[in-house]
Amino acid sequence: MTDTLCKKSFWLYALLFLSMTANVFLGAVVLGRHSAQPATAAARVERLMDTAQGFQALKPETREKVKSAIKADLPQLKALRADIRERRMAVRAILSQENYDKAELEKAFADLYQSVDALQRHGQQLVLQVADSMTPDERVNLLKALPKPGP
Repeated sequence: MTDTLCKKSFWLYALLFLSMTANVFLGAVVLGRHSAQPATAAARVERLMDTAQGFQALKPETREKVKSAIKADLPQLKALRADIRERRMAVRAILSQENYDKAELEKAFADLYQSVDALQRHGQQLVLQVADSMTPDERVNLLKALPKPGP
């Protein structure tokens, strides 16, 4: 009788162990999927905070030059960003079709590339405009204040 009871207990403990192992594994998978996105968002927020702190460390004159240039350009920057969003949605719409047209997708990607390129060129022109209005010391301090490019 005790031999049978020991065998039943062994199998119960083995089953309990397997169940707990499976639960821990599935929990890790679920947490891994859900925590990946916030980590990216957290990194983005941290980068923005670093930029804001660096920006506050600049002299008021330098801060004002950068702020006024960005404020003057904000409507155009918003329009360029909206265009990129629209182009990305077009790519998604094409990819979500059951039978998509490869040529249409290639064109959508080309349009998206042009929009991203336009925003990048515009940003570079903005940097040139701001840099022209700064002294060499202000430019160096601005570069020091900005977060370093990373992965």
